[in-house]
Amino acid sequence: SHPTPRQLLILFVQVAKTFKEGGKGILVRKERANQTSLDVCVAFPLQLESMATKQIADIHDAAERVVICGGGIVGAAIAYYLSQRGEKAIIVERFEVANAASGKAGGFLAGGWGDDSVTEQLHRMSFEMHTKLAEELGVESFRKIQALSAAGGQRQDADDSMLDKFSWLDRNVGKLALLDPETAQVAPRELTEKLVEAAKQKGAEVVIGEVTGVEFDDNNTDDEDDRVVKRIMVDSKPLPCKHAVIAMGPWSCQAQDWFQTPIPMEGVKSTSVIFQKKGETHPGMLTEPAALFCAG
Repeated sequence: SHPTPRQLLILFVQVAKTFKEGGKGILVRKERANQTSLDVCVAFPLQLESMATKQIADIHDAAERVVICGGGIVGAAIAYYLSQRGEKAIIVERFEVANAASGKAGGFLAGGWGDDSVTEQLHRMSFEMHTKLAEELGVESFRKIQALSAAGGQRQDADDSMLDKFSWLDRNVGKLALLDPETAQVAPRELTEKLVEAAKQKGAEVVIGEVTGVEFDDNNTDDEDDRVVKRIMVDSKPLPCKHAVIAMGPWSCQAQDWFQTPIPMEGVKSTSVIFQKKGETHPGMLTEPAALFCAG
C-alpha cells in the first residue's frame, strides 16, 4: 500500500534530519502519495553516522566535564550556572534545546505562592533569580504581570473597577478578583536558549543524540549504592564524564533501569492558553497583560 501524505511528510523530516546529522549515500525510489496525483522521490540514507558520534569524537576532554542529560530549562540552567564557576558542561539533547515543555509552557512565575510552606524560600529566591537573569541575558519576553481569578456566569459584584483595568475581558464574568499583583511571565524557549548560548560562550557544548544508558567505573565497587558513573551512552556510543546529571523531564524515569532505583513520575493534568499577537489583536492584550486563572 502507498504511504499517506502525512506519513511521507514524517519520512521526509526524518530523512532531512539524518542527512543533517551525517547520513551518507542515498537510494532513491519513486512513490505515489495515496489519494493524490503527486509523484514523490523518497531518499533512504545508507551507512548512517549520527551527529552525536562525530561530536563526541571532537570532544577530547569529556572525561573532565559534567555531562547533563537533557536540554530543557533545568539542564540549561545547570549548564549556565556551572559555566559561571568555570565548568564547561556538555548538554546531551535528543532533538534540540527546549524541544518539549521547556519550549511550550506558559512561563508563569509567582514569587509569593509558596509563602508559609516548606518551599517559601525556594519560591522567593527563584523569582528573584528570574528577574536577574532577564537583565543578564537580555530576555525580552520577561515581564511583570498581575494574576487574576475569574469565573463565568451572572455578575455577582457591582464593582466593575477590576474589569475596567482589563478591557480585553468581556462583561460575561461572574466574579473577578486579584490573586497576586506581583507575578511575572517569560517565554520559556527564549530563556532556555539564552541560558545555553551563554554557557556555550564559556565553553559548554551541546551534543545532539539520545541518551540510552550509563556505564559505571569498573574499578570502583560492586556495591550499587557506591557506583560511580564514568560514561553516558549516547546513541549507544560512550561519552566519558566527570559527573552526570539526569535532567530529562518525564523521560528521566528511563534512568530507573540504569540505576536500579525507582523514579516515581506522575502527571498533573492542566491546560494553559497563551494569546499571541497575530492579525487583528485587541490592543489591551498587549498593554494590559495578566495571567487569568479560571474558576469553576
